[in-house]
Amino acid sequence: MKIFNLVLAVAGTLAAALPNPQGRTPPNDGRGATVFKEQNLKGESTSIPSNLWCTDLNNIFGGFDYRVRSMIVEKGYRCRFYTLWGCPADAENYEFGSKEQALAVGELPAWLDRKIHSVWCGEA
Repeated sequence: MKIFNLVLAVAGTLAAALPNPQGRTPPNDGRGATVFKEQNLKGESTSIPSNLWCTDLNNIFGGFDYRVRSMIVEKGYRCRFYTLWGCPADAENYEFGSKEQALAVGELPAWLDRKIHSVWCGEA
């Protein structure tokens, strides 16, 4: 029985991590954004919480620090993506989000591609 529960938990986690195109059912798990290691919302992904706290990507399991290439910001949220750790208030950042719809960026600008170290997300 324990093995079945473990397999079920792993399968549920993998299904939640798969990207969905526009028109998808948005996740209702508190995430503000999903970041991907490949362009066009492909490859390994992880969620960024919308808890008004800075998330340093070097603290996330899976090696996402300095490897983000595309992202989705969920409907109702806005996120700031920083090239420095700690989401410094005076640092250059890439901010976007919308109350009306989820926004996807399939190819990040060159100054941000594979250079994101921290992310802050909150309500739009």
